Amino acid sequence: MATIRDSYSAGIGAGDKLGSANEFLNPDNNYACSCYNYAYPLIVNKDKRLGDNMNRKFQFKLCSGAMIDDVLRR
Repeated sequence: MATIRDSYSAGIGAGDKLGSANEFLNPDNNYACSCYNYAYPLIVNKDKRLGDNMNRKFQFKLCSGAMIDDVLRR
């Protein structure tokens, strides 16, 4: 399963911010991307109706504020 994050799907304000403030300048860091632990794609990935998520490859890519060029680059 792959998700493309924008401001909405990153879950801004939904729970606790993911990542480390120490890596704020790293654009691949969840903290820099303003991703939160109750972001919708993370909740969907944990849904038992989709099967065992331990055996599923899950990609939570991009950031809030991402642009089309960011999507193509990753």
